[in-house]
Amino acid sequence: MEKIGGEERMVVGANYWPAEKGISWWREFEVPPLRRDFSLAAEYGLEVIRIFLLWEDFQPEINRLSVPALKDLVRLADLAQDRRIKILPTFFCGHVTGMNWLPPWMVGRGKGEHRLFSMGMIRKGRARNMYSDREVRSAQKLLIHETADALQGHPAVWGWDLGNQTSKLVIPPSRDSARAWFEEMATELRRWDSSLPITWGMDRSDLEEPRIPGPEDLAPYCDFLSLQFHPGQAGWADGPMDEKVPLFLCLMAQWLGG
Repeated sequence: MEKIGGEERMVVGANYWPAEKGISWWREFEVPPLRRDFSLAAEYGLEVIRIFLLWEDFQPEINRLSVPALKDLVRLADLAQDRRIKILPTFFCGHVTGMNWLPPWMVGRGKGEHRLFSMGMIRKGRARNMYSDREVRSAQKLLIHETADALQGHPAVWGWDLGNQTSKLVIPPSRDSARAWFEEMATELRRWDSSLPITWGMDRSDLEEPRIPGPEDLAPYCDFLSLQFHPGQAGWADGPMDEKVPLFLCLMAQWLGG
């Protein structure tokens, strides 16, 4: 939803991965497929495209960002603007399609719940805890700063997303540490761009289970809450096209978020 002239309206959008490249599209960036896909999106009436900034492609080293990736992000925003489409960049990706994709410096000791893929190979280890690791948090703020600076004032940017199904990547040690992280990252984003809304991509299990962070932890720092889920994966759904699933989960998130 967005407000125009004091009235709310439904915004239609979609997650986006290029069909030809999938998860590797940033390191194999090509304009023609994007031009084709964004033209189709505009033809189908989509207004906002959520894009995922694969962490290892944008921040290959803890204190260094990929300048080519940032330039390609601006090129993508220009393509979107040409077709009157907005983009929602998503940071710290992170968990995608059942696997954790991370830069090598984010790989810590131990064993995680999901497989970990980094720079072309499956790796042993688990994600460093961004909620309690100060070095990681400093690196995340660097990524926010440089990305927001690259896109500052660009008319195609609709908002910012601080994560995608991050509870499948790492769990905070406490509710206080989760809220401190959100406050720190949201403050950093608003320091560079206070005009755009901030959200966080939750998973269905973030509502079904007593996980941290939950909607009540996110609400003070996000302008709106986001949910990504597949109705067919819910054991209580009446099939993969059960329209009651998104309605119920959105109402639950709204209630829990206050």
